[in-house]
Amino acid sequence: QATAMAQKWVDEFTGAFGLEGYKLNTCYTMPPYVFEEEIKNGAINELGEPLTGCYIVEFDRQMDGIAVSRDISPYMYMETEFIADGDVLAVMVDDRGIVEIDGNCRNYVEKSTETIQIQFEDAMEIFRENMDYVECYPEMPCVIDEISLCYRLVQHLPEYDENTLVCTQVRPVWRFASDVGRFNRTDVYFLLIDAITGEVIS
Repeated sequence: QATAMAQKWVDEFTGAFGLEGYKLNTCYTMPPYVFEEEIKNGAINELGEPLTGCYIVEFDRQMDGIAVSRDISPYMYMETEFIADGDVLAVMVDDRGIVEIDGNCRNYVEKSTETIQIQFEDAMEIFRENMDYVECYPEMPCVIDEISLCYRLVQHLPEYDENTLVCTQVRPVWRFASDVGRFNRTDVYFLLIDAITGEVIS
């Protein structure tokens, strides 16, 4: 029910704004929280209603059927590094219905067309040469179980520019990963290789 409700909202939202490509990724269950702290059963909200937890339904952006990577490194130094959040819509649903929607939604303008230069075999070799530069610790083993061709948002304006987080480049990349990287996740591993230049961009 939560998924169907969220899908209906996303369809109406994208239709109203002429957007395309949001695809259901996952739906997961969250326990009751108050001020970001998990609480026990029996608590009530500001209306005196029982808190029952919620579902978070996530939709990822795709362009021409290719996903936009939304990996976030758990080791990134937040104050100096650009965080290339992919376009993800997170719809929060509880017993009252849709209660919160969060995420990024960008408009894309095609400026040029490139031909993929780095084939999979080339990307594998670049990966082998650079795989140790991504932090991954023995107590948090990282198993590469996802290899795909996707898009990545890449910073191209200087950090002091007020448009840095808004205006980005979209590059095709080979993605080697252990899982989708979200905030506060420390058990993820990913390395992205530009499919045009061979540059390691994460």
